[in-house]
Amino acid sequence: MSSQQKYTTIRNSVIQVNITIDYGNGTSIKNDAVYLAPNTTVFDVLKAVAKINATYWTVYQSWFINAINNVFINEKGNNRWWVFSVNGEHALVSADNYKLKDGDQIEWTYQKY
Repeated sequence: MSSQQKYTTIRNSVIQVNITIDYGNGTSIKNDAVYLAPNTTVFDVLKAVAKINATYWTVYQSWFINAINNVFINEKGNNRWWVFSVNGEHALVSADNYKLKDGDQIEWTYQKY
């Protein structure tokens, strides 16, 4: 097997995504070319690139993000919350239920509501 064939075999067994964390204050962190297993979720990739604090809500059977890299939701009553989008679209499911595809662009934004 040639080097190119080996690369193609390995590359076909993973997905590559990009993830940006926007802190809403002019600071953002971008992680390009994050390689993960197929069937990875938005929650999985966030855990791979950031320190998170999350709570599992049994009633919703889903994880709720309380903080990313020690930036907490509604800190000091600021009405800011972590929300995510994939390929520019806000998701209709939770981060742990959103399965990613190769090439997806994820953005977490700390924004006011």
